[in-house]
Amino acid sequence: MTKRAGYYWFLSFIRLRDDIVNYLVSADNFPPVQALFLSEPQVKFRKLYSLNPSHLTKFSNSEGAWATMRQLNPSLPSITVSGLRKTSEQYTDRTLKNGLITAEKAQHNWGTYRRNYAAGNPQGAKENFSAALDTLMNQGIATRALSERVKVADELGIDLRGSDEGVDLLLNGLGCRSQEPPTDIELRFIKKQKRFGRTPKACADFSHCVECSKSCVVETLESVWLLLSFRHAIEYGKPLYIGSVNAVERYETLLLKIDLRLGLVDEAILKKARVKLQREGVAPVWQI
Repeated sequence: MTKRAGYYWFLSFIRLRDDIVNYLVSADNFPPVQALFLSEPQVKFRKLYSLNPSHLTKFSNSEGAWATMRQLNPSLPSITVSGLRKTSEQYTDRTLKNGLITAEKAQHNWGTYRRNYAAGNPQGAKENFSAALDTLMNQGIATRALSERVKVADELGIDLRGSDEGVDLLLNGLGCRSQEPPTDIELRFIKKQKRFGRTPKACADFSHCVECSKSCVVETLESVWLLLSFRHAIEYGKPLYIGSVNAVERYETLLLKIDLRLGLVDEAILKKARVKLQREGVAPVWQI
C-alpha cells in the first residue's frame, strides 16, 4: 500500500474504532489490543496510546480477537507521523498548485532539517506534527481570494483589508480606524502619559495594537514589511523578557497574534514582503 492509501485507511479506521471496541466489550474480550491503540489498563477507559507499527502487520496471539483477525488475513499498512505529514503536504501541493508554496518549501536550511526531519523526543514529535498541521491550514487560507479570507478573519475577530483606504497606517504595519471613538487601550495609554507630563495626540502603544478593536490588517507590501520588521524587533528584544513569567507569556502571546495576522495575508504579498526584509533589512524605525 502507498502512504496515501495508508492515510485514508487511518481516517476510516478511526471512524470504525468505536464499533470495534464495542464489539470487544460485548464479547467480554479485554486483551491489550495494541492494533486498536489499546493497552492495559487503558483499555477500560478507551484511551489512545502511541502507535507501534509492528503491531499492525502481524497477529501472533492464538486466542480471542487475534485468532479472528488472523483468519480474515487483512492487509494493514504501517503508519508514521512523518508519513502522514509528508502525505498531507504532497496532497496540498497537488490540490493548490501554488508555485510560491513549493518555492518556499524548497528554501531549506539547517533549522528546516532539524524541525521537520531530525529524530527527536516524543514531545518534540508532537510539537512538530502540530506545527505541520498549522502550516497546512495557514497555507490553505493564504491562497484563497481576499473575500474568503476576510470571512475567515471576521470569524477570528480580525479586520482584514486589501488597502489602507480609510485607515491610518501605523509604524508597526497595522492599520487603525482612528476616526472611531477611543478604546480602553487608548485611554489607558493617554492616562499613563499624562502622569509623566506628556499630552500625546494619538495612542502610540504599538505592542497593544493586536488587542485593540480598532486595529486592522492592511494587505499591502509596505504594511506587511513593517509588520514583519516589528515582529523582528520583538524577537530581537527577547532577552528583556527573561526572568518574569508574566513577561514571557506576554512576549509569546504577542508573537502568536502577529503570526495569526500574517497567516491571513495573501501568500504572494507575504512572500514579497519577506524578500524585501531580506534585501533591505528591517524598517528604519525598528532598527535596534
